[in-house]
Amino acid sequence: MTEQNSGGIRNNNEENIDFSFEVIIRKLDMQNHAHNAIESKIGTLFGFVGALAGGAGVLLESKAFLFGLNIFTIGMIGIYVTLILLVLASRTRTFMDPPDFPVFYSAESLARRNVDLKNQVVSDMISAYKINMNHQVVKSRYYDMAVYCFVISVL
Repeated sequence: MTEQNSGGIRNNNEENIDFSFEVIIRKLDMQNHAHNAIESKIGTLFGFVGALAGGAGVLLESKAFLFGLNIFTIGMIGIYVTLILLVLASRTRTFMDPPDFPVFYSAESLARRNVDLKNQVVSDMISAYKINMNHQVVKSRYYDMAVYCFVISVL
């Protein structure tokens, strides 16, 4: 009877680990989609702001009086600050992608019980999700600041 109970517990543990693995996979997929979306937004705004900054010389010639020149200069400073924020948002970061293959395919890992190996992989994936989420939050903050600065500079 103890074998049945331990067998039932083992099967329950394996089912729970499989379920956890599937949940983590979905969360990592959603994180990847969110990352791609923010990258797309950064690229779009970067191109638009870059075109505005590149056309600044043409616009500068039409501002003859001092007040207009001062307002234009303040706006252009905002545009250039926006570009700097976009560069900071788009800089490369090292994202974690578990499991670490040399450790995962080691003799020690292959000798572990299946449920223990799955548990370790799920744990590594959770750690990677947290680290990668921090990268995305920083990237999103820079993007948000760039959008606010851009709106203020256009006004």
